[in-house]
Parts: sequence; C-alpha cells; structure tokens
Amino acid sequence: MTKKFLLLAFLTMLFNIENLSAQTTLQDYNYVSSGLLDDINKGKDIRAGYKLESTGISESIERDGTKRNARIYYFKKISTGKTQAFAVECTGNEGSRRFICIPTDDASSDIWKKTWEEFNGTGCEWNTVFMWSLMKLTAEKLK
Repeated sequence: MTKKFLLLAFLTMLFNIENLSAQTTLQDYNYVSSGLLDDINKGKDIRAGYKLESTGISESIERDGTKRNARIYYFKKISTGKTQAFAVECTGNEGSRRFICIPTDDASSDIWKKTWEEFNGTGCEWNTVFMWSLMKLTAEKLK
C-alpha cells in the first residue's frame, strides 16, 4: 500500500507542476507502451506528428549485480507542442529494453489502470529505479 501511495503522490505532484493540458489517449498509451520500441527496433521514425523530447532525467540503480536504468522522455504532439504522455525507457544490464507510458492526469481511469498493472508487474528493482527517476523529475520541476 505504501508503494502505491508514494507512486500516486509523486505522479500527482508531477502532473500538477507540469500543468499538462493534453489528454493521453488509448492510442497514445498503446503506442508508447509497445509501438514505440517496435518502431525503434525496425529503424523507423516514431509515429508521424509526434516527437520524443528528453526531460534530462536518467537514473540507474544496481542491486546484487542487476543494473536497471530509467530515462524519462516527453511524448509530444508536434502540432500543439503539448505533452501527450511521458515515455519511460527502461533498460537492464542483461540487454532488456522497454518503454512504459505514464499518462497525463486527466487520462481515463482505464488507461491509469493499465499503467498501474504494467508498473506493478515490473519487479522490485524496476519499481525502485522508477521511483528514483520520478523523484528527480519532480525535484527538477520544483526549481
């Protein structure tokens, strides 16, 4: 329960600070969660009309020889410049790579439920590096 509360508290603070006004759609969520990595692996550009912009936040942890890295990007619509979601790139020292989508605060409860299920299924090391990178991003926005 504490892990859930901390994650939700940081995400709520993050999105209130960022004051995002574009809503994450199911199409955005699905693209960031699976289509983005597929496009990158195939050497393709990301979805037309969108761009990834670095937040400058990249953190890593190491525990018992296992290293986990998280780098956070804005997933922005080019025409409006608005952030549609955050794309968290996750890599591990064993060669794993994936993206997890963090939707905007006004996304539907179904999208937030999918986000929670995906986050909750990642494991202890991933949860730790996510929290660490989100804390850093929140601190950056508080400057």
